[in-house]
Amino acid sequence: MNPSELYKTTPPRLGHGVLEFFGLDRQYVNLNNGSYGSLPLPVLAQCNALTLEIERNPDVFHRRNYQNPLKRVREQVADIIGAHADECVIVPNASHGINTVLRNFDWESQDIIIAFNTTYGSIAKTIQHLSDTPPHPSIVEFTIQFPTTHADIISNFRDFVRQLPEPATGSPKRKVVAIIDSIISNPGALLPWQELVGICKKAGIWSMVDGAHSIGHEMNINLSTAQPDFWVSNCHKWLHAKRGCAVLYVPFRNQYMIKSAIPTAFEYVSPSSGEKPAFIQQFEWNGTIDFVPYLSVTYGIIISSFCRFIARSHMNRFQLSSSASGLGERRRSTSIATDSRSKAGSSWRTFWEPPSWIQTVALLLTW
Repeated sequence: MNPSELYKTTPPRLGHGVLEFFGLDRQYVNLNNGSYGSLPLPVLAQCNALTLEIERNPDVFHRRNYQNPLKRVREQVADIIGAHADECVIVPNASHGINTVLRNFDWESQDIIIAFNTTYGSIAKTIQHLSDTPPHPSIVEFTIQFPTTHADIISNFRDFVRQLPEPATGSPKRKVVAIIDSIISNPGALLPWQELVGICKKAGIWSMVDGAHSIGHEMNINLSTAQPDFWVSNCHKWLHAKRGCAVLYVPFRNQYMIKSAIPTAFEYVSPSSGEKPAFIQQFEWNGTIDFVPYLSVTYGIIISSFCRFIARSHMNRFQLSSSASGLGERRRSTSIATDSRSKAGSSWRTFWEPPSWIQTVALLLTW
């Protein structure tokens, strides 16, 4: 079935009724969608059809036909995250995107990379490798102690930034780059990343937001308003695209920083030429790859929207029935307030409107 046809069907019941859209083993309860994603069968069918189309004439596809669908994906993703399409490129995964950014900095020995004690493992190792490599930029770590609150995280990070060591007298201008999670992998809590980005901006610190779990999961993302210096998110987790693909956001003001994609592309422009880097073009072709995961984002977006549609339709039914029984009033009286005083990670209702499958799981437990 084409994903766009789903809206013409009767929404399935939550729980087992939704399993028909996935190829999951019926004996396996997948509570770990955040690591690798779970490809919906309608998206898989479209991916298989696209693969067959590519194999009919690989030359035509790779020389002429992939660019327009890829541009459409960038436009669709940009619309979700509040950005311009030409500020967004598609990369294999969030780690690849972060490496692309960090390895385009011209590091000096006095430079500092800020990590968190919650920074994802491979990113922490990337930072360590950069520090181990001449000219050896320093690493400083910001520690979050759980349980905590958004207000405390913001206050402590502001104090932490103020206490960074001063650069040596007479040394070149120092660069400081902060790696900030949006939703931490472990524990699974949403950080006040927009506020942390604002602190970095005021302090002259570059902000690299690791939003691996954000797109399709975190609601109301608007990067034009938040203004991180760089931001990346996986599309194969909560946006239901085929793994692996991610969106890397680099605002127009910072695209001069990304001198080379990884690997370096045919469209690389040497800084010695005096020309601007061909930002979009150098991410369109980095050598032969399977473009199907990238192009599957179009179908994943449809599925993600449909998931939200059926979850909300069942939530409405649940709220009506619980109000009639008085359960809704009891639930409201015991819920945690959705403000900055709430405990980080203490409730799935605390920091974000529950999207798609989080709504599904939560309602399955209370239906």
